[in-house]
Amino acid sequence: MEQPSSTLLIALFLLCMGGGFFLGAMLVFLMGKPFQAKSEASGTVIALEPDPKEPDIFAPVVRFTAGNGQSYTFKSKISSARPAHQVGQTVSVLYSTAQPQNAEIKGQSQVFILLLGVAGICLLCAAVVVGAAGFASGF
Repeated sequence: MEQPSSTLLIALFLLCMGGGFFLGAMLVFLMGKPFQAKSEASGTVIALEPDPKEPDIFAPVVRFTAGNGQSYTFKSKISSARPAHQVGQTVSVLYSTAQPQNAEIKGQSQVFILLLGVAGICLLCAAVVVGAAGFASGF
């Protein structure tokens, strides 16, 4: 039995990576579905909490008042080395009326979805190009 060529292995690797990134974007998108039945409120960044494993990575902690008049505090699921928000900054908060404690800063997940989706599509395109080049040369 013949061994697969390195071109074929690279194409398969790129295909798997691209598919993984694209599926990751879809998963993040689907996880945000509960916020489609959303309410919006104004919140304030009250802290930037460092990641326990990487102290140079921070996640904003936000306090907001839901439509029911109750105050809620949450830590964003998206962290970064260069925080997009500063303590004291006012942000728009999306939350489910059924579970206001599971809130998110408006617009954060969309950027993440876009980055994952674009990376996935680029890797899938690279897999097609490498695979086509390998096929043209007979692998």
